[in-house]
Amino acid sequence: MAIEDFTTYTEIDVNNRITLTANKLDVDALQRKDTTIVYKSFGAGFLGDITHYVTVNCQACNQGGLCGIHSVCSNPAPRLDLLAADDGWGTWYYRSTTGTNYRIYLQDFTGVSSADSYNQTSVIGIKWLTIERSGNNISCKIYDDSSRTILRDTLATTTSANSYEYVNCGYADGNPADSRTVWCEIYDLQVTSNQPPSQPTNLVPNNGQTGVSFDPTLQADVSDPDGGTIDVYFYDASDDSLICTSLGVASGTTVNCIWNNLDCDREYSWYVVVDDGEFTISSPTFTFRTNLCPLNNPVKEKIDYRYKYKVVDSEGTKYKEAQKDRYKYKAKKQE
Repeated sequence: MAIEDFTTYTEIDVNNRITLTANKLDVDALQRKDTTIVYKSFGAGFLGDITHYVTVNCQACNQGGLCGIHSVCSNPAPRLDLLAADDGWGTWYYRSTTGTNYRIYLQDFTGVSSADSYNQTSVIGIKWLTIERSGNNISCKIYDDSSRTILRDTLATTTSANSYEYVNCGYADGNPADSRTVWCEIYDLQVTSNQPPSQPTNLVPNNGQTGVSFDPTLQADVSDPDGGTIDVYFYDASDDSLICTSLGVASGTTVNCIWNNLDCDREYSWYVVVDDGEFTISSPTFTFRTNLCPLNNPVKEKIDYRYKYKVVDSEGTKYKEAQKDRYKYKAKKQE
């Protein structure tokens, strides 16, 4: 998981409040009325269930000053515009209007717009954040150390089940009449998001194959763009019954499954399902036909033959017979 390069992000910063370097976004005297945003597209729907890591140095802040640290959304914008559009969720740094405390907020920008916050009475300084979403639940763990072992607080609230395209950092509040100011640094952003597994490929036996054994080995290549391990299931398509299971398979593996004791000269159908713990994907349904039935009791050809003959004894007496049996005959005196 690499640290994001902020120089690849798009910057909207009319009043030059932000300085970007490869791994740091330096916010200098950002006012709430600014429309400043720094954002990047990760592809439509990519940001569903996520784990993001970011470090923030919450520095000086006027009473009521505000700076967005991190958000995910469909259309990058200042905080108030995201709220108006019911778009995404995020974290932001704020000083109360009374000046008595400094806060890090976790806020849902959709629907009810629920929020949770961490407060302290002095400038917060450097904190290491682990920001996560799972389903409708979002959280922000605030650590006092870079190894993320000393937990200061955990913020938690809920959001919609939407997936988003953009990560948005260093965003202003967007209040056009508010010039209250904040200084902070945002750096070492790391972005992860779970993508669905790839559809299984190279299924064996081939679709429509004939002459397949009565104990065939089913086979499929499976992978996940996120790497890690996946679970693989082989099913009989005629009734969706499970044939085989392979758990904890490494991405990029060829998985085998022996389907035992099939009937002769019969068509079978099957498919494969890959599960990464969040998403599942199925292969197409393949069919094959097993070998012809063996001749266990072959029928022998029966040859029936008939013949006529005459028998003459030593005295010249003649006998006749129409033979109906292969070996026996009965003769009687000719009249």
